[in-house]
Amino acid sequence: MTPSPAAQKLYLDAFPQNERRDLKAWVALADAEGPFRIQEWQWQGQFAGFLTHWTFPGFTYVEHFAAMPELRGQGIGGKWLDNFVAHTAHPVVLEVEPAETPMAQRRIVFYQRHGFHLSAIPYVQPPYRKEDQPLPLCLMTTDNQYLTAHADAVIRQIHSAVYGVESR
Repeated sequence: MTPSPAAQKLYLDAFPQNERRDLKAWVALADAEGPFRIQEWQWQGQFAGFLTHWTFPGFTYVEHFAAMPELRGQGIGGKWLDNFVAHTAHPVVLEVEPAETPMAQRRIVFYQRHGFHLSAIPYVQPPYRKEDQPLPLCLMTTDNQYLTAHADAVIRQIHSAVYGVESR
């Protein structure tokens, strides 16, 4: 499904270039058959945000989640995230920045309020572009036991399918 113009604009505005794909590649990925999906949501008849995810055997990986700036802090995105998790058959895994800034700390607390656990497993996000550097990030999951038991396979799957690199 081609992302709406509003979702495309939010994607560019909400994520720095080193934390996202080029827009054309993102749209092409959304239009292709495969495990990647973009889900947009509405609030009071208006575009409110989106969540992108990959469905893999045993887990679902959330790549990007963003709400419109004017809706942040009102609980709307959290309700949508809760609904997404409730309707996902497998554990959900996502990446967050380490808790080194107030914004990163708030983001981690947001996900914790919605049932995610911060993992101690070391993790580095491969770069989206050759000229970018890998990013040291943290994994969060709705099922810490699953992630702990399957960490190597989960990380290999994310790195291979999402970033196109082989790891571990």
